[in-house]
Amino acid sequence: APLTEEMRRDLGAAAFVPEQVSGYASQTHIAESCKQLWESNAVQSLAALPLVQQAWASVQKHPAYVGFIQATKTEPVLVQLLPVLEDAVTSEIFVATGPELPGFIEAFGRVSSAMRMMWFQAALGGLQMERRGPSGVEIVDAVVADEKSLQVPSVLFGFKLAGPDAAAKFLDDWVPKIGPTPVGLVQKKSVNGSAVYVLEVHGETVFRDPLRTIERDMARGGVPADKARRFAGWLAGLQVKLAIGVRGDYLLISLGREMTLIEQWGRGTSLARAAGLDPVRKHLKPGLRGISYSSARMAQVVLPS
Repeated sequence: APLTEEMRRDLGAAAFVPEQVSGYASQTHIAESCKQLWESNAVQSLAALPLVQQAWASVQKHPAYVGFIQATKTEPVLVQLLPVLEDAVTSEIFVATGPELPGFIEAFGRVSSAMRMMWFQAALGGLQMERRGPSGVEIVDAVVADEKSLQVPSVLFGFKLAGPDAAAKFLDDWVPKIGPTPVGLVQKKSVNGSAVYVLEVHGETVFRDPLRTIERDMARGGVPADKARRFAGWLAGLQVKLAIGVRGDYLLISLGREMTLIEQWGRGTSLARAAGLDPVRKHLKPGLRGISYSSARMAQVVLPS
């Protein structure tokens, strides 16, 4: 069934993230919740303690604090950034994970098990094992067997904004000034009509020096040549895309091998319409403070029967 305007408002970003996400968590009405917490009897009683008052007075007199307060009034980047940050943490914050995360967790677990087994065998081997060092064959076997799953999974962080234009202007004014980084260039790209700044990091760049000798070094450790080449290829092929941009009323920050979650934002069937959120829609009331969702696949991995 289509979402009503009231449901879209109360479900927040869940109405825009794709239904294929493996996990999702959001917190809404943040400013209101913080105000209620601050005005609570417990916090007010704590803040009134002489020790707390003295500590706060000391902080306000510290040169670092005084310098920061002054910088917020004179440094152009801070003058423009702070209102955006305040806006970003006022209404709604969410995090969503891509559908590949469960497979990554399982593959990483197998590699971790191989590492534990290696060190266990090294401990049993005693002095003889200490002299020649434990073999990394088990680790290489585990990585090569799961090289397709051992890629950086997609994670999307989002912040709902009252003034998205101010955030977009800040990005346009300051991100291009970053210039070249040791691992690559920040490029401005268009994603479904929205400007997104992207930094692509490749394994062949980050691990340039180790890759020159890794096959030879692994051969000395007893790793077969074909598996050493595949391991080196996996390392060189690792890729991470860090992306930031404003889409609609949300500031989005994406991390992963691909930008799928940003690219699918607001397109196709959303999580808010997925069967997994049937209980939320059924009992939805105004003032919802947050959503926590895990796909069946993720639940199977995190909480195995």
